[in-house]
Amino acid sequence: MRTSSGFFKPFLFIFICLICAMLWTLQSITPFYQYLENDDKITQKKLSMDQLPLPAVAICSKLPYTQAGLNTFGSAINQDFVLQYMREWLDPSTNQSPDYVTLSSADQKRAENTVIQLLPAAGLKQRLSQLLPKCQDFISSCTYQGQTMSGFECCSNVEPLATLNGMCWIFNNESVQENSIDYPQGIQITFQIPKNSFISNYQSSHPGLEVYLLSPEIRDRVRWATELERAFHLQDKKSVSVLLQQEIISDLKRPKDCGNSPGDALASDKAVPNSTYVPCLIDAIVSQCSCVPLVVVLWVLQGAIESTFLRRFNVSSICTVNEYSRCAQKYMEYARPKLWYYSTPSSYEPLKSSVEKCRRTAQMPCQRTVYHAKDAHERDLPQEYRNTQDFVSRFSLDYDTLVVTDTTISADMDLLGLLTVFGCNLATLFAVGHIIWTLSSCLCDRCCSSHNNKIEPREPIVISSPIRTSRQLPPLEIRRGSTIDPNKTLRNGSQSSAHQQDETSGNKDT
Repeated sequence: MRTSSGFFKPFLFIFICLICAMLWTLQSITPFYQYLENDDKITQKKLSMDQLPLPAVAICSKLPYTQAGLNTFGSAINQDFVLQYMREWLDPSTNQSPDYVTLSSADQKRAENTVIQLLPAAGLKQRLSQLLPKCQDFISSCTYQGQTMSGFECCSNVEPLATLNGMCWIFNNESVQENSIDYPQGIQITFQIPKNSFISNYQSSHPGLEVYLLSPEIRDRVRWATELERAFHLQDKKSVSVLLQQEIISDLKRPKDCGNSPGDALASDKAVPNSTYVPCLIDAIVSQCSCVPLVVVLWVLQGAIESTFLRRFNVSSICTVNEYSRCAQKYMEYARPKLWYYSTPSSYEPLKSSVEKCRRTAQMPCQRTVYHAKDAHERDLPQEYRNTQDFVSRFSLDYDTLVVTDTTISADMDLLGLLTVFGCNLATLFAVGHIIWTLSSCLCDRCCSSHNNKIEPREPIVISSPIRTSRQLPPLEIRRGSTIDPNKTLRNGSQSSAHQQDETSGNKDT
């Protein structure tokens, strides 16, 4: 007959399994949604350094030509609408300025034809070298490591570079280090642009300079050209002083490409000296816009991209201002760090598919250095600089601290982490369930067995006599008056037989 314990145990087992499964499901919902949302996990730590290299300084003029350079092209280029078109063509970020006013379609067409005639693609490098300012045209002096040098000496550390923010000049000297012993020293650059190089019937003042700070360790010049962030604006007769704090940002959301630590990210970038992400975007531009952006042509001419890069394209025309703003600029903006992981709009399918393809297949930078201005002051220059009509400005930078912020960005929940959480929750809950099942089963067995036991009378214990065998000896009889010798032993019945023989002989004598 089945006991109540055996009847209750299956229901208890099923109940515990259902409770464990329900709790596991509830605990797994949150990490599953974290995995679907693909949120970032940001961790930061402070690193105290003995020395730090000072950043490279990108100096970008908002007036990308000189009056002397314009005069070499004749009077056709010295027209207001042509000059505005020229600025937009050389500086694609001009149309993002708050005070930007677009040209009329008629003026834009006339300016476009004029620029094409004066700056043909065949002799573009030579013609632009006549138009653009030289380093000595705007750098007056510089001071670093306690030494003040002339503009000519400073320009030995300067190289021109076309960027998404126009024509810039990169001041970079890797030997300039800030250490804890000589700290602080920093860099100071004084700019002076003669009035004759910018004053005309259409230009009464210089629009100023923009200064960007870049990592001096970057070898890919295209990264310099596309990673300009946090501009410092220099106005006439003003001095800007900045105290910096360095932050190193490592993107570990792509462990296959960037590894699992900041050291792995740095090693990955050094192993791939030239990122393939921007060239991938350029391929999409040529395919969708049927033209090549001017900045890409200048990269090839300046050696930032290999000279054979443009040979793969059948298109040879340079994008006009209208073609760039209407089509190419949408793609090039995704080369900026702020849009590296920005979701692409679904309304423009070619852009969305091209950007997502480049993000998926191309090698993007894994680590970058950002400089935060902890303290920035703008002051008037001394009186001796304010008595001239030339554009004069000064920029000074130094580290506020030699403590570096090491920031790591990783996926809040990746696939491996999700499976780990699922497995740990499953093992924990069912281990607890097994313990509960074992304790409940033992308790149930004890309670149910004590409840079902009945007191019954004991049966008498009967000891049956052993079965007599053929070799079993007869009962030992002790005659009255006889004694037993304890020294005698009985072996296989021999002693008894001898005793019987004695008795027999005695009877005969009697």
